[in-house]
Amino acid sequence: LLDIDERAAKTTAATIRDLDRRALVLQCDVSLPEEVERSAADVIEHLGTPTDLWANAGVGAPGGLLAMDRPTLDWLYAVNVGGMLNLLRALVPAMVEAAGARRVGLTASISGITRV
Repeated sequence: LLDIDERAAKTTAATIRDLDRRALVLQCDVSLPEEVERSAADVIEHLGTPTDLWANAGVGAPGGLLAMDRPTLDWLYAVNVGGMLNLLRALVPAMVEAAGARRVGLTASISGITRV
């Protein structure tokens, strides 16, 4: 679980562990490629190359796209689009090289369907 909010990620990890599954929590700002690369290396080191990658980066801001100032819009794009691309670029090459089936899923937050 990569999340800028480590506390929230730990809550989700506890739920995963309650299902007898492994979970690794890493504080990470997905909009920063260097943080995602570091986190991807930690994932591979501690858990091995993922067989499944589920990416859901989603932040929103009030007011709609047309009312947002440019810095807020840039931040939304950096997290919601750039974060996904950073994650894919950091983990998918190792997944492609690994043997066996691999799956990647991408989802967006509710912010992806809000009105402008």
